[in-house]
Amino acid sequence: MNAYVDIDETGWQFIHKLYDETGGSLEGQASMYNVGDTLGLDRSAASAVAEKLIGWGLIEIKTLSGGIGITEEGKSQVDRKFGSGVSGGTSAQRLTDAIVLEEGLHPVISQLTSDLKSGIGDLKLGVDSSTELTADIKTTEVQMTSSRPKTAIIRETLKSIKSVLVGSAAKNIIESIDRLLGE
Repeated sequence: MNAYVDIDETGWQFIHKLYDETGGSLEGQASMYNVGDTLGLDRSAASAVAEKLIGWGLIEIKTLSGGIGITEEGKSQVDRKFGSGVSGGTSAQRLTDAIVLEEGLHPVISQLTSDLKSGIGDLKLGVDSSTELTADIKTTEVQMTSSRPKTAIIRETLKSIKSVLVGSAAKNIIESIDRLLGE
């Protein structure tokens, strides 16, 4: 299992997003380009990340047009790194009382902020709410650039984000925040 130490944060985010999009199903598939796009990767960067993960046997090609799926080993690695039931939320990881954010939550928080940034225009929030949400996203992103991101700050920004999103069309994000907060 030590071969996977070479997977960078983008690789983990990529396989985590694929896991979510397929519901962890070995039969499921998603476009590598769509997965990459949600992470801010262009087509060539998404292909490069996918190729590495394919080489390690964590994902597999499903179609010639870029359809990929997670393998049993990939699913096992995601479950180990992020907690089993990542997409289902049955036993997803939660924020702890630790001063520094646990390493396994870094990609989860980064993915959440990425999802928020890419979907903020679709939420149809008012100017004040959009400004507040943008500030909370930026605060979270800045905290995640620290070598020791503080759990308390992440917790408070997630609570603030949730309060802005209540009543919006962001039900999935609110559910993800609730899981992280243990609510």
